[in-house]
Amino acid sequence: MPRLLRLHNSFGRSNEITKPPIHRRLCCPPIKPKLWQGLMSGTPSRVAASFADVEARDKRLYCDKLASKLSSSSVGERIAALTAVFVIRDQNLSGHLLRMAKDSSSSVRRFAVFYLGELRAKYSIPVVNGLLSDESPEVRAAARDANRKIGGPECSIIRIGLRSLRLHPQTVTFPRQKTLSRPVSAAISPL
Repeated sequence: MPRLLRLHNSFGRSNEITKPPIHRRLCCPPIKPKLWQGLMSGTPSRVAASFADVEARDKRLYCDKLASKLSSSSVGERIAALTAVFVIRDQNLSGHLLRMAKDSSSSVRRFAVFYLGELRAKYSIPVVNGLLSDESPEVRAAARDANRKIGGPECSIIRIGLRSLRLHPQTVTFPRQKTLSRPVSAAISPL
């Protein structure tokens, strides 16, 4: 139960202010602004240096705060938090990246798929494949790069299909119209 402090204003009336319990003040230190600014800078080297300065007992506190920023209404904050979570390799990194790959902002999706490619995680192939048909050309390019980095048989099929599209672009209409002039299997097979 929080203690109440009585403060007297200049009119002699008392105002009650809630003071957090002492165990809360001791076990959960406040976020240090300078470290937080470095973590939210969006620059990987600065993020790494700032996180190295965080005391071991406080690292979880900072990771949780960064994870909460992934839900921010600001696109810039979401990207900065995503970069920080990737650089410090948060224990929930893969879940965060997969969730942010479905974000409403194309910039956030682009960063998420880029980081999935950097992890080279096979479990992310379905998500990365889905982003190959994203409405944003930057996200599609990042998804192609991620596919190349991840590798695997699923990616080889996609590469063959993309090569076929480059060789014969007139044979396929893109997803907005959802029509193909020949069967999908023929469009994906090498010529």
